[in-house]
Amino acid sequence: MKAIIMAGGKGTRLRPITCSIPKPMLPVMNIPLIEHIINLLKKHGIVDIGITLMFLPQRITSYFGDGSKWGVRLHYFTEEKPMGTAGSILSTSSFIDGTFVIISGDCITDLDLAQAIEYHRLKQAMATLVLTREENPVNFGIVATDSNGYIAGFLEKPSRCEVFSDTINTGIYVLEPEIFNHIDHDKPSDFSRDLFPVLLDKGHPLAGFVTYDYWSDIGTVESYLNTHCDIFNLKVESSFGKNKYGDNIIIGRSTIIEPTAVINGPCLIGSNCYIGHGTVIGSYSVIGNNCFIEEQTSIKRSILMSNCSIGRGCELRGSILGNKVRLMHYVSCYENAVVGDECVIHERSIIKPNIRIWPRKIVGSLSVVDRNIVWVSRYKPELFSQDGLTGTVNVDITPEFASRLGSAYGSVLGQGKSIVISSDDSNASSLFKYAFISGLMSVGIKVNNICEAPVPLSRQAVRLLQAAGGVHVKRSSESADKLEIDFFDKYGADADSSVAKSIESIFYKEDFLRCRTQSILDINNIGDLSDWYLRHLLERTDTGCIREKACPSVLLVSNGESMLSFIRNIFKELGIPIGGEMLVREFDSKNIRSVEHFLSADLTAFIDRSGEKLILVDSYGQVIDGNLFFLLTSYILLQSIPRCNIVSPMNMTSQLERIAARHGGTIKRVKASKHAILKELMKSDIYDGTINQYMLQFDAAASLAKIIEFMCRHETTLDNILKFLPAYHLRHKSVLCSFDSIGKVMRIVLSEDNTAKQLCDGIRISLKNSWVLIIPDANKPLLHIYTEGNTGREAELLMEKYINKIKEVCISQAAH
Repeated sequence: MKAIIMAGGKGTRLRPITCSIPKPMLPVMNIPLIEHIINLLKKHGIVDIGITLMFLPQRITSYFGDGSKWGVRLHYFTEEKPMGTAGSILSTSSFIDGTFVIISGDCITDLDLAQAIEYHRLKQAMATLVLTREENPVNFGIVATDSNGYIAGFLEKPSRCEVFSDTINTGIYVLEPEIFNHIDHDKPSDFSRDLFPVLLDKGHPLAGFVTYDYWSDIGTVESYLNTHCDIFNLKVESSFGKNKYGDNIIIGRSTIIEPTAVINGPCLIGSNCYIGHGTVIGSYSVIGNNCFIEEQTSIKRSILMSNCSIGRGCELRGSILGNKVRLMHYVSCYENAVVGDECVIHERSIIKPNIRIWPRKIVGSLSVVDRNIVWVSRYKPELFSQDGLTGTVNVDITPEFASRLGSAYGSVLGQGKSIVISSDDSNASSLFKYAFISGLMSVGIKVNNICEAPVPLSRQAVRLLQAAGGVHVKRSSESADKLEIDFFDKYGADADSSVAKSIESIFYKEDFLRCRTQSILDINNIGDLSDWYLRHLLERTDTGCIREKACPSVLLVSNGESMLSFIRNIFKELGIPIGGEMLVREFDSKNIRSVEHFLSADLTAFIDRSGEKLILVDSYGQVIDGNLFFLLTSYILLQSIPRCNIVSPMNMTSQLERIAARHGGTIKRVKASKHAILKELMKSDIYDGTINQYMLQFDAAASLAKIIEFMCRHETTLDNILKFLPAYHLRHKSVLCSFDSIGKVMRIVLSEDNTAKQLCDGIRISLKNSWVLIIPDANKPLLHIYTEGNTGREAELLMEKYINKIKEVCISQAAH
C-alpha cells in the first residue's frame, strides 16, 4: 500500500515560528512533524510515500532526500498554485495504483493505521474518514455518522451556534483510486468542504472510523505547547531518545551540563548544548540542538529551537523561541509569548504574555513589550460577537483603536474601493467615525461620509452609491457609555462572519495596507439623505388613501431626539397625524400607557434611535414585540401580496406556516438571527414593489407607515388585525453548558431522537404537533432551547424534559 502526506501548508496561525519553514518541518521534540508521520507509516509497513509540496518545498526535499535514511521511498509532487486539500493530490494519480492512505503532515498521532485500513475494506467504501472526539470542535470539521458507521453529513469549522456533534475529521483518509475521477481539475477543491459532500450526494459510500488513539492537530501555539506536554505525559506512543540524565530526562550527545545546574523531568535537551551553573531547566521544557544557556537562568514549560543563546539570569515561562534567538542578560519572557527566528532581545527587557515578535527584530534594553511587533497573530478575545462589535468609549474603543480598525477594514476591501460610513447624532459616535475614517484613508479607500443617518438609510445608501461596503456607528441600546459598530456588505446587509474574521486577523497582525501619498482620496461628504428616502417612500405609499380615510393618530416614542425629528418630517409629508411625541431613555410600556391615555392617541409606536426597531402598543396596552410583531407584519405582507415568500428564523412559531398556507405563501427558514434574515432579504431589490418584508421588519419608519396605510385601506384598527393572528405557545430558556460539552450534548441528542434533524442552526426535534429546537450560543457557554406545543403546558413539559437531558450529559461530561 502507498500513502500521500499533504505537506504544502504555510502554518499561518503558528507564525512567527513558521515564517521561514513549512509547517510540516516544525520541530516536535526536536524532530520535524512530518518525520513523525513518516515513522508512523513505516511502522505499519507503508514505505512508498508521496509528499505534496507548496510552501518552501526545498526545505523538505533537502532534508529527506529520497527517504532511504528512514527506510522509505519518497516521491515529491509540487503544486504550482494552491488547489485545496483534495486538489493537491491530483498530481499523484500516476503514483497511486490501489487503495491508499492520505495523512496531513502537521499532526501528531499514534493511530493504528492497520485497523483503519481493515475497517475501510470491511465497509467497502470509496473513502473512509478517520474521526475522533473533540471537546471543543469549533476549529475543526465536524462529522455526523449513522448507526452503521457511514457518513451522514459535514460542517467545516462551525461557529459555536452551529455545533451539532463532538466528532471531528482528523484529515486522515483511506481512499480508493476512483476518487481521482471526482476531483475538480479546474478549481481548488477541499476534501471536507467540496469533494466528500459531492460524493455523499451521489450516493457513494463514505465510512467513518472513530479512533480513540492519540491525535493532535498542531494548528496553534497553544496546541503546539500542549502536544509536547502530552508526549512527556506518555499520552502518545513514541520514542524520542534515551534517558541519559535521570528519570524522564532526555539529553542529546555532546551536551555539557554544569554540576550546579538543576534539570527537572520530564524534559528534553538537544545535542551539543551548554547549561550553565545554577540554571534550572524545568519540567515540560524542550531545548533544541546547539543552544547555549548561561548561569542562573530559569526555564519552565518552554520550547527553544536550535542555536539559541540565553544570557545570564533570564527567565522563560511557557514561551517559544525560534531558531538563532539571542536573549541578553536578565530578559523575562512570559506565557504564550513567541519570539521569531534571529531576534535579539537586549538586557532587562520584558516580553509580556501572548506577545508575538516577528523574525529578525531587535528589542532595545529595558523595553517592556506589551504589543505585538509588526506582523503578528496573538491570543486574543474576539473583536466581533454575534451582535457585531461593541465596546466602552475610551476604554475598549479609543481613537487609536478606531484608526487601526479602519485600516484593517480598508485592507480587507482593498485600495480604491468605496465605502459608506455614517453615525447617529452622539459626539462619541462622531469621534469614533472620524478616527475610523483616518484609518480608511491611509489604505486608499474612497470614503462617502453621511453626517447623521438612521441605520436603514445607511444600508440603502450603500446600494445607492454602489459601495463595496458600509459602516454605521451608534450608541449602544444597553448603555450610553458604549458604542456599537455595524459593518455592511455591498448589498447593505450585515457583513458576513468571514469578513469579521478577516478584519480581526489583520487588526491583530497589524498587516495593514498603506497607500502612496497621491492615492489618499478626498472625503465625499454627503448631506442629508432624508429627502431621497422620503421620495422613495412616497412613491411606494398610497398617501391619498391615508389622507381620505380615517387615519389613526400616533404617539411617537423614541430614545433618540434626531429620530423623532426624522419621523416627524416623514409623517408630515405622508399625511399621518402625530398625536404626541415622547423622548425616553428606554422603552417602558407602563409610563407610555398613561401618556397615551392622556393624549388619546389611536396607536403608540416606539422607534429606537437606530431606526431599525419598532415596538407597537395596542389600545389595551399590549406590547407587540418579537414573535407577535413578526406574525403581524407577515400577515400584512401576505394580505398585501398573496403567494409571496417570507424569510423566517428557525425559532419562529409554526403558526407562521399556517398563516402562509391560507394565503398561498411559502416560508423559508434560516438561522435564528437578524443577520441571517437580512442577508437573505438583501439578495433582492429592497425597492421592489410598494411593500416588502425588509420595509416591514427592518426599517421602522417605513414599517410604521405601511402598517398605518394597511389600516386605512382596510378601515380597521390594530386591535382588529391582531384578532386574525392565531394563538401560539412558544417557550425559550437557556441552559449553562461548557464549551467542552456542547459538541457531545448535540451529538447525543441527535443520535437518541429518531425525529432529530441537523439544521443550519442547531438541532430540531419534530413531534406530532410540537417541536424542540436546540441552538448553541455563538459567544457564551449556553444552549438555547425553544419549544412549541398545542398548549402552554405541553411546551413547558417539553422544555423541562430537554433541560434535564442536557444537564445529565453535562454532569456526565464533568465527571469524566
